[in-house]
Amino acid sequence: MIYSKKELRRDAMAQISPAAQDIMNDEKLSAYRRPIIRKMLAGALVLTAAANVISFAAEGVWSLLNLVVLIGLWFLIARVNRGFMDLPDELIDDRIRDRRNETYRYAYMGVLCILAVVMPTALLVNAFQPTWLSLIDPVGALMALFWTAAVLPTAAFAWIEKEI
Repeated sequence: MIYSKKELRRDAMAQISPAAQDIMNDEKLSAYRRPIIRKMLAGALVLTAAANVISFAAEGVWSLLNLVVLIGLWFLIARVNRGFMDLPDELIDDRIRDRRNETYRYAYMGVLCILAVVMPTALLVNAFQPTWLSLIDPVGALMALFWTAAVLPTAAFAWIEKEI
């Protein structure tokens, strides 16, 4: 028996709790769910997280503005992703759970790759202490690593998933 896409989706939704269905059936942000828009939002989110290095060095209102934009983008992407990254395992079906776990794996492999480049570079920079080092604020660098690690799974899910 061949099932239509609509019937398969209805069967999957029957396995999900009513509270999660409200989030997943939300059509307010459907314009942002197109793949190209999701990829642009995901890229902007990761770039904003990485921009903490520059905003903390600039001081003043820039670091606060960067943080506000970062958190706003993060919540927007979470809503565009229909909350799949935050729902407990028992509220979602196996396909979404497997996709989410795969996204976490890719995202944290990305974080490890970033750390594999940043840590030896930091050691070399500390050993030679070039003059441009004063442009980078250590707190901003740590904040950039923290926020990048925090937002990467949500951004990766928005980037990888074909249809949300």
